[in-house]
Amino acid sequence: MFLSILVLLIACINYMNLATARSQKRAKGVGVNKVLGANGRHLVALFYTETALLSLVAILIGYGFAFILQPLFQRVTGIVLSSTAFFAVPILLCLFVTWLLVTVIAGSYPAFSMSRISPLVLMNKLKLKHSVADFIRRSLVVFQFSASIILIIAVIIILQQIQFIRNKDLGYNPKGIVAVNIKAAQSQQQVTAFMNNLQGLSGVESVSAVQSIPGDVESGRSVWKLGGDDKGMPVKTCHTDGSIVKTMRLKLLAGNSLPHTVAAGDTTCYVLLNEAVIKYLGFQSPQDAVGKYIGTEMGSKAIVTGVVKDFNYQSLKSEVGGYVYYTMNEAPESLRTLLIRYNTKDIPRFVQQIQNDFKADMSNSSFDYEFLDSHIQNLYNAEQHMATTATVFSILAIFVACLGLFGLAAFIAEQRTKEIGIRKVLGASVPGIAKLLTGDFLKLVTLSILIASPIAWYIMNQWLMAFSYRIHINAWAFVIAGITAIVFALLTISSHAIKAAVANPVNSLRSE
Repeated sequence: MFLSILVLLIACINYMNLATARSQKRAKGVGVNKVLGANGRHLVALFYTETALLSLVAILIGYGFAFILQPLFQRVTGIVLSSTAFFAVPILLCLFVTWLLVTVIAGSYPAFSMSRISPLVLMNKLKLKHSVADFIRRSLVVFQFSASIILIIAVIIILQQIQFIRNKDLGYNPKGIVAVNIKAAQSQQQVTAFMNNLQGLSGVESVSAVQSIPGDVESGRSVWKLGGDDKGMPVKTCHTDGSIVKTMRLKLLAGNSLPHTVAAGDTTCYVLLNEAVIKYLGFQSPQDAVGKYIGTEMGSKAIVTGVVKDFNYQSLKSEVGGYVYYTMNEAPESLRTLLIRYNTKDIPRFVQQIQNDFKADMSNSSFDYEFLDSHIQNLYNAEQHMATTATVFSILAIFVACLGLFGLAAFIAEQRTKEIGIRKVLGASVPGIAKLLTGDFLKLVTLSILIASPIAWYIMNQWLMAFSYRIHINAWAFVIAGITAIVFALLTISSHAIKAAVANPVNSLRSE
């Protein structure tokens, strides 16, 4: 919504700029109306009516395009809209309010500035004062390009952060793992049979049964050091088996993984802790924690079998907290997912083999699976959609800003036709005249860069604060945004500047 309003505001500024730029041409028309009896109120109504009709046509065209571009909108933003949503009362009401606001904003300055023109312009006894209009026009151009530059910088930083997330070492390797849902298994024997069959498949490195995949539906509990603080440390716990270190490729710092089997009648809870937990418990090193008993809510006796390096089991927006893998007889949570680490390039065939074994051992259950690396990427869907949306709107914003600059450059080149003719007669070169015409606009774009850079830095720094693991904002993002704005401005202005510079001065000076 914010980006849409921003692009619409840039378009309103275009209209204001171009309408006021044409004030010299329309001055005599306004003078005639005033001589024939029109007052300021009538002229304000006239200019507002023009704006209202233009914006109404634009809204009708945009409304039609909304239907056509619905699939593109869904792909960019991830938001699914039904066709009936376009006819909902809030949408239609919003369009009506938008029409009113655009009319008021875009028509305001042209209406009130041009309605003050005196009838004396008909006798050429009054020169229109352009100093205020020129200042406002330049200010609006600066606003347009500042907004566009802020968007470009934002896109660059968002994409950098997403790339950083994708490449960051999570403390385990999610690639090459397929997670199969086994919640519907009717007995432990079915799960065991399925795991045994999987071990015989070509390409399977290891298999682990777990309560949940990282960051999904782990249990929230507490651990504490026996004889110490009774309050304990909040941790995430996940019931699993002895192959979890190998399957997840966790980095074992001390001790061993969990036992593969627990003897019948053994009431011990075997736990595998991460660094965050042993630091809280007060152990000097991972080796000191191995073999020690700690307090847990899973059982009265919990022994540490090993310690793994901290790993990001949640989104990188969160700090790494305490995590406990455990195994025991009569565990409070069931094993709901099988993690299968594979080493094969023929993924479709491999998945089909898994499905065949699944159907053979659990015929009454539906086969449901996902790849662990895809699951991790889904944690950042919002950021990915934000990056795509911001990219599209940045292109739109700078395109709309350049449209206004294109029209403004054409008008100014036309206004200065005779001046250019005189300069050429006096020996000015084509490059010199082109530089003269583009120089003023480039000063405005440069000022936009200076204004936009600190604002963009502040906004994006605040956005990055939501991530516990984030990039540092680099200066080159601002350099790229600035160069992009200058290049687009030059491409927009240059055609008019060169056309005016190479024109025959005889034509422009004929009437002098």
